[in-house]
Amino acid sequence: MEAMVSDIVTMLPDIQDQPNNKVQEFNNFLGGRVDSDDYTTALGMAGGGTAVHFDTSNPSNMTPPRAAFASDDTVDGLNETLALSENRVEPAANGTKRIRLVMTRFKCHKRSSEWGKDEIYWTRSAVSDTGDKFSGDPITREYGSIRSGDIRQMDAGTVLFDGQVKDALAIFIQCWEADNSSTKWYEDLRKAMDAISKGFKAWLEQYGQVIAEFQKQLPIVGNAYKILGYISTATQIFAWLLDKFRNHDDLVAERTIAFSQQALTWFLEFPNCEASFMFDGGKGGKHELWIRREYGFDPNDTSIGSLKTMTGQPGNYSMQSSVPGPGRSFWGMSLVDYKGELWSFFSRSHNSLLCYSIWNSETGWGPIIEITGNYTNAKPAVATLDDTVHVLYKGGDGRLLHVEYLPQNRTWTGAVPVGSGTATEYSGALAGFHDMLVSVHRGNDQRLYCTVKWSGQNWQDWTKMYSPAGADYKLAPALCSYDGSLYVWACINRNYQLHCYRVNMDTNPWTLVDERLEDTAAHNAKSAPAVMVYPEYSSGDVMWAFYRYISVNATMFYDPVRRREGLFTPSNPESVGDPSVCNYDGKVWYGYSDRLS
Repeated sequence: MEAMVSDIVTMLPDIQDQPNNKVQEFNNFLGGRVDSDDYTTALGMAGGGTAVHFDTSNPSNMTPPRAAFASDDTVDGLNETLALSENRVEPAANGTKRIRLVMTRFKCHKRSSEWGKDEIYWTRSAVSDTGDKFSGDPITREYGSIRSGDIRQMDAGTVLFDGQVKDALAIFIQCWEADNSSTKWYEDLRKAMDAISKGFKAWLEQYGQVIAEFQKQLPIVGNAYKILGYISTATQIFAWLLDKFRNHDDLVAERTIAFSQQALTWFLEFPNCEASFMFDGGKGGKHELWIRREYGFDPNDTSIGSLKTMTGQPGNYSMQSSVPGPGRSFWGMSLVDYKGELWSFFSRSHNSLLCYSIWNSETGWGPIIEITGNYTNAKPAVATLDDTVHVLYKGGDGRLLHVEYLPQNRTWTGAVPVGSGTATEYSGALAGFHDMLVSVHRGNDQRLYCTVKWSGQNWQDWTKMYSPAGADYKLAPALCSYDGSLYVWACINRNYQLHCYRVNMDTNPWTLVDERLEDTAAHNAKSAPAVMVYPEYSSGDVMWAFYRYISVNATMFYDPVRRREGLFTPSNPESVGDPSVCNYDGKVWYGYSDRLS
């Protein structure tokens, strides 16, 4: 152990100097994209790299090796450096925490230079310092006919890691282009990935001893760089196992990514709790992979995802009782006033089953009622029209589905597809407008699509809406009917800036007219918006938008007639998922999934 650490200590400055190796705090990325353009270029030149994401609450964690060696030319300088290290404040020891990461989708930024269509698949290995490791099939299925610009949803449940983490988690991911390899070749690849997983497991199980030995030999270097040296060395040792596969299927790029336990908490700060990582193989292709940290999958975990509501006026709320029953919801809830009753719709993260609950002013939220056979891993959308309730939700294959409440016998219709050819990462928006239902969703091409349904008729096919130039839409949009017009609220571009659009229905297809809000111009939204109509003390009824912003919730009103707007950041409880708002009983009702850790 002592000799191995000594060798790594010697190599640390050179490891740090390699541009495809980096240490970075995990809290300053726009929209969850982790890799800078410079680092992506370095990955492309090297075909891979090692990144360590670390907590920065203790600055000494981030002291690089070059700083430690800077005074090595004099004994006094070195002694001074070591003396300073003795005064460092070490963070409290972590307890173990269950972490679940899934691969959700990837985008082809550039296909390979080879002729034909790329067939892409991924392999992965992951292990923590507790010894827990990924134990499923390391090879995903092939995603065929990939072209530049394509975004493909990974199969539901493509788990990257699900286990306990104390201090560190390391993942090893490869992007491949298939080339008609034999069954035996794939079995050999599985064996190689299993060997890599076991190798990383052996290395990570020694994590505590290694860090202690590092502290003896080079105490001034931050723990983040110790992990970088340790993990990058392990990567080089195990990477040779993949070399023999390069002549069959093409290895586009490979990456090793390590997280401290504290850095994993920052997934909560990203929209949809997702972060993206670039796999740049130069001429072999360039792909961006999204990884999501999932919460609420354990029905016994009470630390996050409890469904709660507040009521009052904007910025002045009182807490109400939580929705009862087992399970949590990572995605939030949707609220609607139906015949003088407040209904909430949600799915529970541990089984994705679509449910609802009805508010009682004397007893609080009623028991959870399941809408049997309907499953979603996103916040549903809800609207009322024709004396009933309509729910729109995203199915497991990315299609948007619609169910309708039948008040005569208190049952629900079977789910029907909304339009045709839907492919979305998020739920859509739904609103009753005049005599029709209107739905808008964000397609995988980052454009907005709309469709309508009249009573007794089927949904029309989706139509791409005319959008202002340069707008790439993010997350789920929101719909609001105000003063005889329909408005779409949506986040755009890498900074997830919130925009409000009036829908011009006199064009075919409909056109989104930007209202050019000023107060949200610098805002990086952390959630999809929720919108309602509610009085503002000097303007009467206006639109109110609610969304998460940095570590607080933001509320703004907008009066499109007088061109007035106001922005507030009330001290609401922290939340996850997307919020919901409803004008019920003359008050604002705000629904959310809470965040206690």
